[in-house]
Amino acid sequence: MRFVPQHILYGFSASYRVDEKELGISVSTNQTIFGSDDADAIEGGALIDHLYGDESNDTLTGNGGNDYLEGGLGDDTYIINEADGVDTLLDIDG
Repeated sequence: MRFVPQHILYGFSASYRVDEKELGISVSTNQTIFGSDDADAIEGGALIDHLYGDESNDTLTGNGGNDYLEGGLGDDTYIINEADGVDTLLDIDG
């Protein structure tokens, strides 16, 4: 397991957001994201996310909110940014 504090992550990003400017509504959703069998770069959004890697070497980034990151088997990397909430990490030896 590697713990990498940094400000920028290049890679796959998944987020869902709905904006309705006329009504003044801005809605974001919490996410649960599962990685594939390949090495994945999994990135959460601004709210509370649950991110799960798989058997390969994954990179998980929670971003804002109090997130749960579980890498699974493999040599996983967890990216924790300065402005993130309180994240929970579960690392399983790979």
